[in-house]
Amino acid sequence: MISDGQARRIASEWHGGMSSALYSLASSGAIDLVRVRDEISRELWKLDVGEVRRELLALDKYVRTTGARPAQSGWARFGTTRRADAHHVATAITKGDAHLGAGMLAIYSPQQGWIGNVLNAARVLREGKGIGGPGSGMFATTGQKRAADRLLAGERYEDILNGPKIRDFAHLIEFGGDQDPDDPRVVIDRHALSVAHGRALTSEEYDSAPVNGFRRKDGTVSRRQYDHVVSLYRRAAELISARTGERVSAHQVQAVTWLARQRLNQEAEQRRGPNRLDRGRNRARANSERAWNDFRTVYLPHLANCPGTGYQSAA
Repeated sequence: MISDGQARRIASEWHGGMSSALYSLASSGAIDLVRVRDEISRELWKLDVGEVRRELLALDKYVRTTGARPAQSGWARFGTTRRADAHHVATAITKGDAHLGAGMLAIYSPQQGWIGNVLNAARVLREGKGIGGPGSGMFATTGQKRAADRLLAGERYEDILNGPKIRDFAHLIEFGGDQDPDDPRVVIDRHALSVAHGRALTSEEYDSAPVNGFRRKDGTVSRRQYDHVVSLYRRAAELISARTGERVSAHQVQAVTWLARQRLNQEAEQRRGPNRLDRGRNRARANSERAWNDFRTVYLPHLANCPGTGYQSAA
């Protein structure tokens, strides 16, 4: 049976709002058995076979086995573990150097699914040199190759990565969350900005948003507009913390709502039918998973399962 933490994650991805039984399960651990099973059944009817359906079936077994119960004390500690899972990967592929692993994952994150991201970073670390550019056999640029070589030579990723989004991505992986709770970090990608905006944004809309930041001549990174969006997530975290009595971080709010936004995107894709780009992404993801499993079996057998962080990319 799945764990409490897994149940909380799945419920947080599938609830229909604050009045739903799945929301109650995700936020407090309370189980209204009849209502929550009814909500799970309605979602299952919409799905074909696949990993998502298996997760919902696992959640149904969890609530049936656990039975009806009130809100659970300390339930918030079972909040999203995506950052901790990513931290585990970063240390596993570097034999314990979280800073190096986080930086390499960040460098190879743009335009990559999580599994492809991990595979590319692990390959570079094993070979001890940056990979990218024409003829490299990797979907990565020459700029990424140079950045990887700088990181391997001992430079810190803070001096290599320019944008606030990719820097926060690396920071949260390195520390498994915020290093300083009073200085919250949030990865504001298109899906996160969509959540803050209240609707799904197109790639064009996201690209025109002034959240990219830039490196100033003195080496600091501009992030005023970016931090405005971070402040929205921080305020949401404060409101949730006050309501539940348990501390919730801004990056945790982003992680849960990011997954919900992804689910809504997937439902929209199912309704309209996958287009050429969708099919290409699905093939690339499947190919990455096969390649990663082969690589992991040979070189990282101690990483028995690559934790499913839910990241699709940091870009």
